[in-house]
Order: sequence, then structure tokens, then C-alpha cells
Amino acid sequence: MHVSEFKFVNFNLPEQEKSIWAAWLGWRKIALEKLEIARQRKEIGKALDAKIVWLTGENMADTVAAQQRPEDLRELFNVSQIEIKTTTVGTLNPSDRYQ
Repeated sequence: MHVSEFKFVNFNLPEQEKSIWAAWLGWRKIALEKLEIARQRKEIGKALDAKIVWLTGENMADTVAAQQRPEDLRELFNVSQIEIKTTTVGTLNPSDRYQ
């Protein structure tokens, strides 16, 4: 048996990174709800069978980060594929954001 004591370290993310992760976790909550509905309807067997198409506003910090790090988002959502589509923010209808 190995016993260790881990000491907590003050871990602070920059404010922009915190904002990005907060947005991504909000996206994740919505995506998981949509995936569960699809699973219950037998449209998918499990989340890893799914592809998420995300419609989002262009030039937003969370969108730019997602475009630069799509694998992070794919892992966060636990799906096999993710596609990020952008549109002008003023034309984005919230009900169209999730497919």
C-alpha cells in the first residue's frame, strides 16, 4: 500500500480561460440533454455513436477556442465527432444553436 499526502496548490486560470470553460460546460449540459433525448428515441445507441453539430456566433472567445481545440470539446462532450459552425451573432436564434 502506498500512502501520500497531496498538498493543495493555489491554481488560478486567467479570467478568459475561466470564461471559456464556463461557456463550454454550459454547452456540455445542453449537449448531454440532447444526446439523452436522442438515445431514448433510439436515434443513437450511446453518446460515442453521436456527432454534434454546434452552431455558434463567430469571433466569440469560446467559439475561437473551440475551433482551435475541437478535440478538447469532443472529449468533454464524450462524442465521436464534433463540427463547429459559425454565424453572425445577430442572426443566431438560440433554438437553432443545437442540432
